[in-house]
Amino acid sequence: MKPMNRNALGILVLVAALAGCGARPAGPVTQTTQADDPEFARLAAVLEGTVNQYAYLEAGGVQVVRGYGLVVGLGGNGSSECPTEVRQRLVDQMASMGVGDARTGTRPLSPHRLIDDPDTAVVIVSAVIPPGTPKGAPLDISVSALPGSQTLSLEGGTLFGTELRAFSVDTGAVSESRILAKAEGPVFVNPFAQERDPAVSARLRQGRIIGGGRTVEGRKIQLVLRQPDYRIARVLQEAINSAFPDHPKVANAKTPALVEITIPRRFLGNWDGFLRQMMHLYVRKGVGIADRKARELVEEIQRPAAPGETISLVWEAMGRQVLPLIREVYASADPEAAYYAARAGARLGDATAVEVLAACARGPSPHRLEAIAELGRATALLAEDTLRNLLNDSDAIVRIAAYEAIEDGRVHGGIERIDVDGRFSLHIVPSTAEPMIYATRTDTPRLVLFGDGLLVRRPIFFTTPDDLVTINANTDTDLLQVYRRVGAGKRLSETLTIAPDLRSLILTLGRTPVPDIHGHCESLGLTYSQVVSVLFRLCESESGKQVPAEFVLQSPDGVDTIGPEQALPGRQAVSSRL
Repeated sequence: MKPMNRNALGILVLVAALAGCGARPAGPVTQTTQADDPEFARLAAVLEGTVNQYAYLEAGGVQVVRGYGLVVGLGGNGSSECPTEVRQRLVDQMASMGVGDARTGTRPLSPHRLIDDPDTAVVIVSAVIPPGTPKGAPLDISVSALPGSQTLSLEGGTLFGTELRAFSVDTGAVSESRILAKAEGPVFVNPFAQERDPAVSARLRQGRIIGGGRTVEGRKIQLVLRQPDYRIARVLQEAINSAFPDHPKVANAKTPALVEITIPRRFLGNWDGFLRQMMHLYVRKGVGIADRKARELVEEIQRPAAPGETISLVWEAMGRQVLPLIREVYASADPEAAYYAARAGARLGDATAVEVLAACARGPSPHRLEAIAELGRATALLAEDTLRNLLNDSDAIVRIAAYEAIEDGRVHGGIERIDVDGRFSLHIVPSTAEPMIYATRTDTPRLVLFGDGLLVRRPIFFTTPDDLVTINANTDTDLLQVYRRVGAGKRLSETLTIAPDLRSLILTLGRTPVPDIHGHCESLGLTYSQVVSVLFRLCESESGKQVPAEFVLQSPDGVDTIGPEQALPGRQAVSSRL
């Protein structure tokens, strides 16, 4: 699974959910209030005997980090404005990395000269580190040109290595404390931004670096006992370490009130999932006690408005011993009960449960998208077959959900994956549905073509609004002639002649240009952002679609869009991680 990003979103949801599932309330809650709330009492009964009953998770709030950085490669769209204090900070930062040092071969490129070059722009760099984030976790990074600067666009730029420190939302100041994250990489600019629309063109001064950040240190996670008791702290420690026998030990009872938690290495890509499992572990011991609890939950989940999500997590944490008990719920007339029982069963490796999830995924079901995501985690052959078939669904949301499930899970799905020189990935998805291009902008940069053999319609004469790229073919049988403008001087590259299929065009646009012995290059070296912009405009050309495909852009908030401010109908979060 991959890593604001989906893991970040997941853990924020987790901490918020735990506030209603046994975590410390945000404010004082009287016993009378709790007793008078039947929903609270019902949830407390479900969680009785779990870690949640005895302790709450304390992982701190979100940590905003910020710094100043330099974006290079802007082709004259940058500016030299930079406040003195910020300039000195950047000069010191670049000097520490060896910029302008003869030993690194960069002596002609002094930090001051780089900042003053119109090919560069000083930017504000920021990110949000969720609670519990481990060391080395990837982060999506936001960048924006300095307010009041003459920077026109960050399109095509690359952020130079930048250090991020704690930022106070209250004071608006960056702390001088230790470095919490680092960031670098190509800037992604919204392709919907149009230079001719002043209200939208401001977005050209903003961008994201997809997965371009890394945390320098992990954020502490600990369990706080509701009533300090060293015996209970030891019970929690032993139960957690027994369920997760990793090294170093996951749980360490430091005091009667605190149990320190270390996320197991195998969960570093899914630490929110680990915390969910841990908080729902059933810790009571004794002959038949766990079995009795599981039976009680079988009855509870089939009652109206049962907390199915929580019950499912408790079953999952109990392990495979509950499978004989929960299988009867798979066939429940209540779709909520059937889904949550099957989800627990599938996560515990029950092939029968996968059949239930597959039926939900084929729809109609209120849990259709969630079931699709769960199938990606399943190992049964039925899961892969179902996901492959859903790649042909008429609903674009379902096709994307099936693709994401295949990517996040353990199945191959027949997808061809091409690494475009480490700059981004091109995935070719077998699909008989209407052609579609899906571009991600969280976690990792990926261009996904649903359906192979997509062709650029000809004849064509296409240029981007900034004249960066030109594509030409005089007749409907011609090959494509492609060239670009390079650098601040806008010099023309050589013209490349390529096949008219979309795969060839993307690889030609995006691969790193490497001259042969004659100085000839077979590619143009556009950034991922620039390639996405070209594809969007080819799909949405005012003179008619030059590429007959629907264009879908993943949004940072989990809503996929097909054009400026236009969300897919009925759109929900395509990817669901529980």
